[in-house]
Amino acid sequence: MRILIDADSRTQTLQDQDAFCSLDAVIVGTGDPEVALAGLGRRETSHIWFDIQRLRALAGSRDAGWHERFDAMISYASSKNWIDTAGLKVRVHVVDND
Repeated sequence: MRILIDADSRTQTLQDQDAFCSLDAVIVGTGDPEVALAGLGRRETSHIWFDIQRLRALAGSRDAGWHERFDAMISYASSKNWIDTAGLKVRVHVVDND
């Protein structure tokens, strides 16, 4: 999965919604990414702590099997300490926009 964060339009789009083996983010535009993430996450150098419920919502309407695989991905992230202490945000690596 990839979260496309448009810093100009302040929007987020989920790409590769069925790719549960990876989760990253790309930031595009010249605007302030912190503004684009307001209320949804926070940036820490090469990572973003992104709201798990917002991530799920970005996928739109999905079947029960998708939600099971999503939950398994989040459980795996938790086993690697990639979930914040409140259990609300997942750590997402920021990659270059190639």
